[in-house]
Amino acid sequence: MKRLFAFDVDGTLLNSKSQLLPSTKKAVDERLKAGDILCIASGRPYTGILQYLNRFVPGEKYAIAANGAAVYTEKGSLLACRGIRPKVFLDFYHRHLAQGDLGKDIYCYTADSLGFFEETPFTDWEVKMNLFPKRNLLDDPLKEGDVVLKIMVVAEPELLDAWQAKPQEEESYLRAVRTNPRFLEFVDPRVSKGDALASLSERLGIPAERVFSFGDEHNDVEMIARFQGVAMGNSIPECKKAAHFVTRSNDEDGIAFAIQEFCLKD
Repeated sequence: MKRLFAFDVDGTLLNSKSQLLPSTKKAVDERLKAGDILCIASGRPYTGILQYLNRFVPGEKYAIAANGAAVYTEKGSLLACRGIRPKVFLDFYHRHLAQGDLGKDIYCYTADSLGFFEETPFTDWEVKMNLFPKRNLLDDPLKEGDVVLKIMVVAEPELLDAWQAKPQEEESYLRAVRTNPRFLEFVDPRVSKGDALASLSERLGIPAERVFSFGDEHNDVEMIARFQGVAMGNSIPECKKAAHFVTRSNDEDGIAFAIQEFCLKD
């Protein structure tokens, strides 16, 4: 029976220099050649994930984007989507911009673009890193039928720590995901990488014991806990605690080592 391999990108599939190690490519290519399935599960948009799917040999491949808000085939066909209504993002943006409690870098992922009211170094970085079309919402406002996959906040860690330490009204209708000390993301409360991977594995008929999930950060913990989870050696403690197997770091052939020593042990 086929196996399903799901990898986070930053800190997992890529090393600390944002490079794909030759050992990682070789190990994943071998699984694709053997008929196994590749999924990249990331906070990135589909375009940002596709550039990494394309680095591996042909095979069956999927993308879980925006921390689970959307699931795509390699060719870009949308299999599942749970978004946020545009009004929710607009209310969030104007309220927190006025309060100044989350800084000024607040923008969103739509289904096909990066939406912002003010272009900043972070929005420029997102567009360049993820090959993501940009959408100035002053010139091209969100419409009722648009889908917002996630709200993105970038700020100093101390500011985000202070905000998260207090009860917030958003907790009733948005799920906050800390993906980096400086990144705080908001998605529909039903959205997670774990739920998206469960939906995909069920669709493909792959039982949980044949699903291997790899990650290193807070948004990977549930995915690691629910399946045959592998925590990278550079992971946060919560990932290691949830994992079935702790591998070497992303700079030390961690993926290749785990596939050989854990995932292929029937």
